[in-house]
Amino acid sequence: MSVYKRKTSDGKNRWYFDVKIKGVRYRGVIPEARTKFQAQEAERRIRDEIFNGKFGKSQSKKTLAQFARETYLPWSREHKRSWRNDFSRIKPILAYFGKKKMSEISPFEVERFKTIRSKSEVREGVQRSKAAVNRELALLSRLFTLAISKREISFNPVSEVKFLKGEVRRTRYLLPEEEERLMAEFTGKRAHLRLIVAVALNTGMRKSEILKLKRSDLDFIRGEILVTETKNGEDRIVPMNERLRGELLSHLANHSSEYVFVNPKTGRPRVALQHAFESARDKAGLVDFRFHDLRHTAATRMNEAGIDPYTIAAILGHKQIEMTASYTHATEAAKRRAVEALGTINVEVGTQIGHMESEGSRLTLAK
Repeated sequence: MSVYKRKTSDGKNRWYFDVKIKGVRYRGVIPEARTKFQAQEAERRIRDEIFNGKFGKSQSKKTLAQFARETYLPWSREHKRSWRNDFSRIKPILAYFGKKKMSEISPFEVERFKTIRSKSEVREGVQRSKAAVNRELALLSRLFTLAISKREISFNPVSEVKFLKGEVRRTRYLLPEEEERLMAEFTGKRAHLRLIVAVALNTGMRKSEILKLKRSDLDFIRGEILVTETKNGEDRIVPMNERLRGELLSHLANHSSEYVFVNPKTGRPRVALQHAFESARDKAGLVDFRFHDLRHTAATRMNEAGIDPYTIAAILGHKQIEMTASYTHATEAAKRRAVEALGTINVEVGTQIGHMESEGSRLTLAK
């Protein structure tokens, strides 16, 4: 069949053409087609262009590595706040596809890349997660999408590849006793981390948002923090509780920089925290815990305190409530309370059911 319809990874139906003329195979997406008739009409035009030697003239001869370095990565740095993730994740993509021309990369090769990456290990004995592989596929798809918009190619081969199912979302959050051990390690050369971590735990803010804070972002009269340069590009207001308000006031009294968390050596905001944080984490004996898990901890604690998910989403800066759900995890104490509540409800329901059955029996006898 020269035209066919398939569902893409984002759940949309797309029409594709697949024709072979004089031993050469041509295939790609027909983005404008909404019906089979429209797809067939487009396919006829493509055949005419092939016979007239016009089809594919605009197809780029660039390799994926060339396009990535010359176009995609500069675009990512300019338009995406998470561009550093792209720079890191693209390395295995370039290692596998880098020397291939973009127009020659097929869905089969993308599928093979997916299989190889899913079977690889992050380190000895630890297999790469499905989520990590899917993020790489998503990046590869964005690269091809940008190439299509730049008229370098006409087809995104990732659109025919299904992402790995069964992603396991992180459920790591800080227990009270773990928080006590972690905070105890913020002394000496790591002392500057204590208040940064306290802000994360008491607001749910991202690390990048915390480190960019300025004095002018803190309103101690209203007890609010103005969070700017956010991941979704929209400013938001996060309330300060009294504990955090007092700690921030004391902290700012000790220096005069416009930045809340300033590096005394450079006069600029602090940026390098990972080594110091991981050192404190390891000394505290915390297993599989990252700085971003402090945000999960804040969300989980708000959820356990009975705060509604829409309020939590507003504090975290989530546009979709589904994202907030992935940050709020049921603690063991919360699950225990829920099960205990079920026991009480069952007794009451059982009593009501028994009462209804008795009433029903009397009604039957009355007849």
